[in-house]
Amino acid sequence: MGSATVNVKNKNIELLLFVSGMTPKSIQAIGTLKKICEAHLVNRYNLEIIDVYREPQRAKENDVFAVPTLIKLYPLPRQVFIGDMSDVSHVLRAFGIKKEPTHEK
Repeated sequence: MGSATVNVKNKNIELLLFVSGMTPKSIQAIGTLKKICEAHLVNRYNLEIIDVYREPQRAKENDVFAVPTLIKLYPLPRQVFIGDMSDVSHVLRAFGIKKEPTHEK
């Protein structure tokens, strides 16, 4: 799997998501986080997905000891969210991200 980067124009929130291969929990974390970003951070984020099996040094450098782990690098302060990301409001609140209105009916 390696690293995958989702680049969006005018980004200002830098995120790292550490996962363990393509396990069901990893797939769910990736999908959930992409939905959160696409719904609430449109054109305002850069997401890098890192597989700890393929890049263990990156996990070590970032003090990742459990997966999935989401790290907000920028804007400061650096923040870490570990575990289930299914509660969108909790994830947004944890990172101080204001919820953008969705266009869903």
